[in-house]
Amino acid sequence: MMNTAGDYSALFEAFRDARTAYVRLSEKGHGRSDRDLARDPDYIQLYRSGVQIAVIGGQAAIAGAIDSLCETDAAPREATRAELQRFWSGMGTWQQTAGQRLM
Repeated sequence: MMNTAGDYSALFEAFRDARTAYVRLSEKGHGRSDRDLARDPDYIQLYRSGVQIAVIGGQAAIAGAIDSLCETDAAPREATRAELQRFWSGMGTWQQTAGQRLM
């Protein structure tokens, strides 16, 4: 799916932004309601970063980002994985039609 140096640069930047947002979000506590998260700027950044990662690298990139973020969080790995899968549910599985742009 990726094919240019710009894609790689954007992918790593999106991952870095996701990691920063997730760390700040985790500090506020796990298990927050969707309503609370929708107003949180760190969650919004995490979501946007996930969209970028998915658009650039698809479902495999989302899975890789989740794996990497699990290694950086102090919470139990499976709790982190479940939370990130909830936050990024369905990302990377979209079908883009000709002329349509997801971002």
